[in-house]
Amino acid sequence: MPFKFVNWLFEQQREESKLGELAKRCLYNDAFPIKAKQFQDVLEYFEANGFTETDIETLLSAWNEYRKLAKVKVIPINQLRSRFYDSYFR
Repeated sequence: MPFKFVNWLFEQQREESKLGELAKRCLYNDAFPIKAKQFQDVLEYFEANGFTETDIETLLSAWNEYRKLAKVKVIPINQLRSRFYDSYFR
C-alpha cells in the first residue's frame, strides 16, 4: 500500500492552486514513487528529478498541511486517475 501522504497528494489534483497542479503532474508521472514508505522518499525524488524550488516548497507546505489532518482515506491510484479523467474530459 502506498504511503498515505502520496494518496492524499493525488487527491489534491482538483484544487486550483500550485498544489493541485503539482498533484496532477505527480499523478500522471509514471516514475513518481507511489510506493514511497516515508516523506523523505518523496522529497528525495523531487530533488533528484529536476523539480523546481517552488515545487519543493509546495511539497513541503502540503506535507505540513497533511500532518495537521487526522485520518486520510486511502483511495487506489487507478480510481484517482479515472476520477480526474472523468471530471476533466466530460
